[in-house]
Amino acid sequence: MGKSIFGSLANQKSTIIDEKYVILDNSTVMYAANTKWVMNFKDGKEVVEDPWAMQYVYKKIDNNWKIISINESGIEKTVKAGEAPMR
Repeated sequence: MGKSIFGSLANQKSTIIDEKYVILDNSTVMYAANTKWVMNFKDGKEVVEDPWAMQYVYKKIDNNWKIISINESGIEKTVKAGEAPMR
């Protein structure tokens, strides 16, 4: 899925409104953020995700940090090119 989306992007901009890290134990960390995304596609389409909430849980496994859970949700709106400029 990522290759098809990122391959069709001309550019994107993210704005982190607020973010928080919570240390659950010595090997588990949760990251949460409220964000806004503006994505401009090569075909001229523009997508705005605002608000967009993200939550990731990281676990240290074999001395490497791995993402073990991802949750994202928000409002996604397709707009005409130029209607919502990248800020």
